Amino acid sequence: MMMAKMFQYRAYIFGKDGHISRAVELLCPDDATAKEYATWLIDGHDIELWQFDRLVAILKHQNTE
Repeated sequence: MMMAKMFQYRAYIFGKDGHISRAVELLCPDDATAKEYATWLIDGHDIELWQFDRLVAILKHQNTE
């Protein structure tokens, strides 16, 4: 049985003030999976998804105000 190689990503969660409020480590097999997991973290906040020094995605929350 062959195990899928997992890659390290970091999702930076931004507060309403525009500063990083926290970071979440993700282990994923590819960029698409990392993006999918990062969307689960949005919850009213913007997210930047990084793999080391490579920006993978910027995910904006939906403004419902």
